[in-house]
Amino acid sequence: MKKTLLLIAAAVAMTATANELTVNQTETISACKYAKTTETVDVATSGVRMNAVADIAGGYLGKTRTKARDDAKTPYNTMCTVTLTATENAGEYYVSGIISLVGKVMGNYNESTGVLTIAAGQENVQNATYGPAKLYLMVTDSTYNPNVDIQMKVNDNGTISLVNGVGFIDMLSGDYEGYSLGSTYIEGFELIPINGTCKSDLVNADWTAATTSTRENSSATVFTADGGYVVGLDGITWQAFTMDADGNVTFQTEPVYYYSTAYTVANMYQAGETSTGTFGINVGAGVTGKVDKAAGTMTLDPWCFVLTKIDTQGLTLINGRKSASVITFPAEAPTAITDVTETKTVKAVKVIENGQVYIVAGDKKYNMMGAEVK
Repeated sequence: MKKTLLLIAAAVAMTATANELTVNQTETISACKYAKTTETVDVATSGVRMNAVADIAGGYLGKTRTKARDDAKTPYNTMCTVTLTATENAGEYYVSGIISLVGKVMGNYNESTGVLTIAAGQENVQNATYGPAKLYLMVTDSTYNPNVDIQMKVNDNGTISLVNGVGFIDMLSGDYEGYSLGSTYIEGFELIPINGTCKSDLVNADWTAATTSTRENSSATVFTADGGYVVGLDGITWQAFTMDADGNVTFQTEPVYYYSTAYTVANMYQAGETSTGTFGINVGAGVTGKVDKAAGTMTLDPWCFVLTKIDTQGLTLINGRKSASVITFPAEAPTAITDVTETKTVKAVKVIENGQVYIVAGDKKYNMMGAEVK
């Protein structure tokens, strides 16, 4: 699917010769040093869960914010894939993948409080050069506490949120005391149950199908009153979006991925066809799309991840050019209109007002998503 846009000429010129980079999703050893603290951390365990569902096993996507290692002032959206596997003991779970380098740690779930506790100091990585790394709680974005267990609240909507710190970290010991493996997560940590997929069609600069023509990853879509967010875009990031009453969505353009010190942090930008028929970037514009909750789909217009090479200021695309993407999630029936029509006492009719299509049933008016319009 092509979408013709008025594109910035300079951006088109730069992207015409931009190199395609293969995104390296493997974290390397970081030389970040963090201070240790023994200050008491308040544990938020309020809100007793009555008749809670005991089994929280399953697949999750982690919604986090991460610091770029070369620039502590530039956090970006990132994610991880987490699996909770129940053991033979009630309330006990293996937790795998909670940060990028973490192997498997043990967690215990208290059904009465809805809190998943991961004991501090569990070894999960054995590095040939640096030795074992242990998982600890970050209580600020620069300090960790080796004496406080990680506690995560299982929310009524199935998400799992960190409640007594700002993130996790793998810390070395001995000669490397205070140094970490991988990145530190800041600004909260939330696990979202996987509820669909994100499938993208990939094209070359001339809109012909790329060698790898599709990419599909697990995704988690969450809707809020005025939008929501999708975790699992290309399997590397998450991004928030706004949505109007007709289901039109626009994604934010905040930083989403860190590649290396040679490039700025990548952004998610709108794309389309240039005047010469090539794939171009609408720099600074949010990706647009359309939601159909009844079908359980969100269809995105052409888009790409874009970063800037610091020494030349040239734009570079990563993870391919997307001619379109379809994100799936559990379908929702438009109950408001169904309730009216099932009584067969009121006839629903379509009307057009100011170019918008509405359904009128009696004294009530609904948009095409089934939401009542006041």
